[in-house]
Amino acid sequence: MKEKDRKFYLASVTDRFVRGQMDRRSFLRTAGTLGLGATALGMGFGSRPFGG
Repeated sequence: MKEKDRKFYLASVTDRFVRGQMDRRSFLRTAGTLGLGATALGMGFGSRPFGG
């Protein structure tokens, strides 16, 4: 997958998650597939993802 296509797909998935059209489990599975597992997990914890 080209970098441009990957970014477009990620933006599409993130948009669906934010709008409530995708559940958290599906979002995390898709983000993990794209190699963004740690980043996606940090999104759910506000501005301080690791409590620091």
